[in-house]
Amino acid sequence: MASHDGPPQPIEQAQLVWRRAVRLSTAPEHDGRTTVVLDLLRTARHDLSTMRHALTLGRTRQQISPGDTRTRGAVELLVRTIGWLGNRTDPGEVGTAAARNTSTEASRT
Repeated sequence: MASHDGPPQPIEQAQLVWRRAVRLSTAPEHDGRTTVVLDLLRTARHDLSTMRHALTLGRTRQQISPGDTRTRGAVELLVRTIGWLGNRTDPGEVGTAAARNTSTEASRT
């Protein structure tokens, strides 16, 4: 077994956002209020890419443990939060890489 010499690796900001989403989603006062959205946004340092990365971390965990209600709640919270900020999170929707370019399609007809 190899030993690791040196300082521990810092936690990525997306991991911090994910952990915060888990805590917020299980808090009794959680109801999707603006304060929860702002809390996650501040944890992400106002970076939407970090929030999306946290969502990807959560979706990966959800695939590994689909019955984990804490994970499901945190994923739903991140989806609602990102949506509240005006961004879609599902593949193929506006604002995602898989979205279709309608201006290009219109020029073809």
